[in-house]
Amino acid sequence: MDSSTPTDSPTPTATPQPEVPNVDTNVGPQGMISCQPGDTAGTCLFVFAFNPEGFPPGAAYRVGVRTRNPDGAWKLLPVSDNHDVAVSINPHGPDYQFAVLIYLEAPAFVPDEVELLALSGADFAFVTPVQTPEVLVGGQR
Repeated sequence: MDSSTPTDSPTPTATPQPEVPNVDTNVGPQGMISCQPGDTAGTCLFVFAFNPEGFPPGAAYRVGVRTRNPDGAWKLLPVSDNHDVAVSINPHGPDYQFAVLIYLEAPAFVPDEVELLALSGADFAFVTPVQTPEVLVGGQR
């Protein structure tokens, strides 16, 4: 082989990119959530659902919910295996905000309520924009 002859370079091997932790939810940037009339007069039921991506299999999750305008404390709720939780809300106000809390290892204790999400002990918190409820009547808006 002649030393002046170029040789083929080896085909590069793709390096997998680390997955960036992310959470998708069923609330959008439009700021409106739809809920079904509840059992209790004056309330409605909203099922907040999320899909976590990039977290270890042993991660634990909670959903935080608080009222806005005026701001209330964060109520921390356990979630189902399907990553959702039913939340009873007042469709006539105030507005609401949701957070998905991720614990990389299942915690021994999670408080029921905190003033600041930082006090929850979570490793990650993904917070939604403020949402205004609207009631679906007979499946219609």
